[in-house]
Amino acid sequence: MDAVEQDFTNLSDGGSVEVTMGMQPDHGSENTEDTNTSPAKKKARVIKLDKRTLRSPVWKTFNKLTTVFEDGKSRAQCKDCKKLVIDDSHHGTGNMNRHLKTCPGQTSGVLALFAYISPDIKLPCRNTIKACALRMFKNEKQRLHNLLASVEGRICLTSDLWTSQCTDGYLALTAHFVDKDWKLHKRILSFCHMPPPHNGVALSEKINALVTDWGIEKNLLVMNGDFFHVRCCAHVLNLIVQDGLKEIDSSVIKIRECIKYIKGSEARKLKFCECVRQVGILDKWDKIMKISKFLGYFYEVTCLFSGTKYPTSNLFFPKVFVIQLQIKAAMNDSESFMKKMGTYMYMKFEKYWSEYSLILAIAIILDPRYKLHFVDWAYTKLHGVNSVEFAKVDDKLNDLFGVYLEKLSHLDNSNTAMNSVPIHQRESVDVIFEDFDNNYDGSSSIEKNELQKYLEDKRIDRKVDIDVLSWWQMERFHYPILSQLARDVLTILISTVASESAFSIGGRVLDQYRSSLLPETVQALLCTRDWLFGKGGNIFLYGIVLLFYFFS
Repeated sequence: MDAVEQDFTNLSDGGSVEVTMGMQPDHGSENTEDTNTSPAKKKARVIKLDKRTLRSPVWKTFNKLTTVFEDGKSRAQCKDCKKLVIDDSHHGTGNMNRHLKTCPGQTSGVLALFAYISPDIKLPCRNTIKACALRMFKNEKQRLHNLLASVEGRICLTSDLWTSQCTDGYLALTAHFVDKDWKLHKRILSFCHMPPPHNGVALSEKINALVTDWGIEKNLLVMNGDFFHVRCCAHVLNLIVQDGLKEIDSSVIKIRECIKYIKGSEARKLKFCECVRQVGILDKWDKIMKISKFLGYFYEVTCLFSGTKYPTSNLFFPKVFVIQLQIKAAMNDSESFMKKMGTYMYMKFEKYWSEYSLILAIAIILDPRYKLHFVDWAYTKLHGVNSVEFAKVDDKLNDLFGVYLEKLSHLDNSNTAMNSVPIHQRESVDVIFEDFDNNYDGSSSIEKNELQKYLEDKRIDRKVDIDVLSWWQMERFHYPILSQLARDVLTILISTVASESAFSIGGRVLDQYRSSLLPETVQALLCTRDWLFGKGGNIFLYGIVLLFYFFS
C-alpha cells in the first residue's frame, strides 16, 4: 500500500505510520466521493504501511490520504476539485489519471489563464464558439474551392477509412495538386461520417459525391481511367516485411526482452558490457545484426514513400527494383533463416508487385536523372533483353504523350513568331522565299516531337539531388507539352499517409471523453485546421477557438 512521500519526514527508521481505519458502514461503492463525511465519527486502529516513493507524475495533482475507510481501500484527494479517488494497489494510479481527464479543476485552470491574460475577458458560450468554428470552416472551404478551380493540371486523391472511439466510421479524402508556381500542395477535402457497408460500391458512390461537390471531376481521369488506381506502397512494404518477420519472431522477442531487462538499471548495463568483453557477441546477436542491416533499407524506403511535400511517384521504380534484388539475394543466402525470410517476403512481393505499375514506371522516365534508359536497363536485369514489360511501358508512354499532344497542341510555339506577323506582310514575304523553299530538300531530316527530344538529350548525373518539379518548371518553355504531362504524373502520391495523418488529429478531437461531437463539427474542426495550417495569425486564431470550444 502506497504512502505519501512528504508524510515520511517525521517517521522513525521502523518504516510504519499510524493511520485511522473507518468503522462506519459504507453506503456507496463509487471510486470517487465527496469530502463531506466527517473522519471524527470513525474509529481508528493502527496498520502498517510500506514506505515507498511515489514516482508517478499524477501525484503532482493529488495528495495521498492516511485515512483508510472501512472497505480497506486507501484514497487520494485531488488538489483542484477536492474529490477522493481510490488509489489502492489494485487500482493503482488509473483512477487518478481518468479523473484528471474530466476534472473541473483542470478546466478552471485554462479559464484562469485567460482571466490572467485579460482580466476583462468575457468568455463566450460553447454554442457561440461552435458557430464561429463552423463559420471559419465555410469561409475556408470557399477559398479552397476557388483554389482548386484555378488548378490547370490533374488532381490526385488519396483516401482511407478510420473508426473512432465510439465505433463510428469516417472517410478522409485528401487532394494533391501542383499550383501555378509548380509547388506541390496537400489539402483534406473531407473528413465525413461513413456508415456501413464499407464495400467498393458504397465507397465509390461516396467519393464520387464528394468529388462532384468540389467540382474537380474534370481534373481527375486521363486515358479513360487507365491510371485511376495506385496501391499504397507503404502498406505493401509493411506487409512484405511482416511476412518476413514471422520467421524470426522468437529471436526478436528474446532480444527485446533482454534489452528491456538490461536497461532496467545501470548495474545491469555494466554487467552486460563486462559479459560481452569476456565472451563476445553470441551467435543470435550476429543474426539480429544481419537482419537489421537487411531490413534497414526497407525502413528508409518506407519513410521516403510516406512523404507528402515532395513528389514520390518518381521514387517508386528504382526503390522497388532494389528491394526486389535484395529479396532475391536473401533467398540465395547461405543462412537458412535468411532463405526462409526471403522466400516469405518474395511470395508477398509477387502478390502485389509482380508487375510494376505502368504509370509509376513512366514517372521515373520523366526524372531527368534516369529517363527511358533506366527502365530498359532494369527490365533487362529482371526479364532479359527486349522484354515484353519494357515494350508495354514504352507504348503507354507514347500513348499518354499523344493524348496530351492532341489536347495541348495550342501550346506548340514553333510558329509563334510567324503567326505574330500580319497576314498581308506574311504573304509578300512568302513570295520572295518561294524559290528557297523549292530548292530545299528536307527528305533527309526527321521532325522530332518533344518526347523524342527529351529522351535523346543527355541525362543529368544520377547522384545530383534535384527538385524534379522545379526542373520541369525551368524547362517548361523548352518542353511546353511534355512539362504538363510531367507535372500531372509527378503529382501522384504513392501512399495514403496524407489521409492517415488526419486520423491522429481525429483521435485527439474525438476521444473517449469527447465522443458525442456531431460528424459535421468534427469535419469542420479537422478540415479547417488543415486549411489554415502554416498561415501564422489564422492558425493562432483557430487555436484560440479550439481552447474556448473545449473548455467553455
